[in-house]
Amino acid sequence: MTGSMGFVEIACPLCESTSHLQHRATDSERRIVVCRHCDLAFVNPQPDDAYLDAIYARDYYEDNGAGTGYQDYAGLSGLLTQIARKNIATIAELHPRGGRLLDVGCATGEFLAVAGDAGWQAEGVELAPDGRQTCQDKGLTVVGERLTDLPANEQYDVITYWDVLEHVTNPMLELGEAHRRLASGGLFATTMPNYGSLRSLVQRGRWWGFYTSREHLFFFTPRSLAAALEKAGFRVIRTATTTVDIQPLRPIKDLVRGRMPFQSGPPPVTYFESRRTFGRLLERANLGHVLFMFAERLP
Repeated sequence: MTGSMGFVEIACPLCESTSHLQHRATDSERRIVVCRHCDLAFVNPQPDDAYLDAIYARDYYEDNGAGTGYQDYAGLSGLLTQIARKNIATIAELHPRGGRLLDVGCATGEFLAVAGDAGWQAEGVELAPDGRQTCQDKGLTVVGERLTDLPANEQYDVITYWDVLEHVTNPMLELGEAHRRLASGGLFATTMPNYGSLRSLVQRGRWWGFYTSREHLFFFTPRSLAAALEKAGFRVIRTATTTVDIQPLRPIKDLVRGRMPFQSGPPPVTYFESRRTFGRLLERANLGHVLFMFAERLP
């Protein structure tokens, strides 16, 4: 960890205004606001990079007793590999030329391994030391801790942020760095929890995602994420959501039982489309729990 941890009030990163900010939720001592103009919600005041260094310093992918990270990330390896195969197939469809690929926040390397097997020249950056070590033990290429560790003239054909962009302290700076390192016409791909999901619309300030604010610092809807990408010099080419664990009568059953609808904790999130017709319809309306977005770098 470098330096001492600090917190600072910020304006909305999209419209750069404080006048539209409205309190939305409180998670322990962390306050979450939403910009009524942009749909972007975020922790405010925001921590600095030293705060993140402390979170990811050790045992992030094992039970560290700190209420952050994962209890057994290694146990998810099989599922992560399935998700990686799905994502690399989408990338191959949208960017069939192949080439160099950088996975930001590559964790323990499941996506890097799948991308390499698919013929990509795959490299990663990872802040957590245990993640970097696991990747190196697998023979995968990790080139730094953060994207800013790489020379600004490094050029990639694809840059991915799988469940990472919501963790960074300055998403617009991060998107600008990604834009700088993508070749013209290159592909940017990301996933994250969907603040525009049906569950979020119902739960409002009690949305489960707000209670991950130790490490999730920004909460995007499809509209706010598209605006961020466009502001950074990208053109959105595909948006999708997955996972709607709701049955049509469930909200009524919750009310009969004296509960607010969908107040039963975090949803069982997957990165695959629903098998139910009702779920698929909601996903196509961008109301699923997981938000996917793919964008092309403009010149």
